[in-house]
Amino acid sequence: MATLGSSKPTGSTAIVLWRQQDIADMSSIERLWVDLKHDGVEVDVLVLNAMVPGAFGISAGWKQVWACFEANVGGNLRMAEAFLAQGPKKGKVSKIPQHP
Repeated sequence: MATLGSSKPTGSTAIVLWRQQDIADMSSIERLWVDLKHDGVEVDVLVLNAMVPGAFGISAGWKQVWACFEANVGGNLRMAEAFLAQGPKKGKVSKIPQHP
């Protein structure tokens, strides 16, 4: 997964890297966390602001409503679950997945 950008806050040893993430793709979410672990990176801060927009209500149809629910609830829940399942904090690098 490609890094979209990075920065180093003034006076800090932290490095912040941004990666694009598809919150509706569970295999993509799994791959992200496997890659982070493989790279020896533990996330210190996780911002869950991604969502899949869609129509809601009876007129939208249950399939569309369910797909949005799975992405918006399930995807964010899986991200939070993986974040909390990390091992002891190393505190050297933070990577924050971002949606497009």
